[in-house]
Formats: sequence, structure tokens, C-alpha cells
Amino acid sequence: MVTIGADRCHVLADIDDHPVEEGPSLLERLRDAPEHGSHRLRADAGIHVDPERRRVGWWLNTARAHGGTLADRRPGWTVEFWEDRWAEHERASGGRFAPPAPDRAAAPADVRDQALERWAGPRGDVRARLVAALPNATIGHGFGPAVPAERAAAARAAVLRAYAAAVGT
Repeated sequence: MVTIGADRCHVLADIDDHPVEEGPSLLERLRDAPEHGSHRLRADAGIHVDPERRRVGWWLNTARAHGGTLADRRPGWTVEFWEDRWAEHERASGGRFAPPAPDRAAAPADVRDQALERWAGPRGDVRARLVAALPNATIGHGFGPAVPAERAAAARAAVLRAYAAAVGT
């Protein structure tokens, strides 16, 4: 999820590295990219670039060992790492990024289902489904490998144990 200034919104999907890694070249790359106007769905990561104020804020829902070191790629800019606080992006984007509020009651089952699909289920043609769902998105190569068949049963069992512990069953 990329928002730029007061009026641009771009959706990037499975692009390997976070867009903040690109530094200033991100603006050039997205100059002629399709815009979305706004984005009302969940996202796994995002960046808001304010060229006028020379500020960048970014976040992601996974661990990042060197999150604070990426300011070096933008000398003269203020760069904030928001960790997993996507609400900071929502505020900075002026409403162009506005995902739905989390459903805390459904969250454990959602996480379980996503983990089963990603790590222990059939992968199918994920890229084709993504392109069909997001025809204007810039699609990259960041698809994680499926769990090998010989480990799938153990992976499924681990996911189900974690879910049972989370919900107390």
C-alpha cells in the first residue's frame, strides 16, 4: 500500500522487498503507475510519502530487523518506522488508505485459516488469483514457497495447536 502526498494511492502486491527499500526511486517508478484513488481493504505493509514536507512513514505486519536503518536511503528526509501500526498510515494518507476495523472475535480463526493456506495447504496459482483480484496492482515476485509435502502434516498440526491454545479449546 503506497500513498503519496495528498492525492495518490497505489497498490503493490508481493514485490519481495518493502517499497521503502527503494528510497527516492520509488516516486519515479510509480510516476506513471495506475492509481487507485483509495484503498479500503486490509494490507500487509505500507508507506506514505509526503514529498512536500520531505517525510516518509512506513509499516509492516512482520518482523523487520533493520527497520530503523532505512533513513539512510533518504538523506534530508524525516523517515519514521511505524512498526505494525498501520493506523499511522491511515492518518497520514488523509483517508485514501482506510482498511476495515479488525474483527477481534473472528481474528483467531482468520489467522488460523491464512496460516493453513499459506504454509500447509495447496498453493495453486496464487499469482493468477492475485492478478485477477487486483488488475491494476503492480505484482512482484515475493511469493513464499509452499511447505514441502513431507512437512505439511506437521505444519498443519502446529497451526491447529496454536489456534486451540489461542481460543482455549
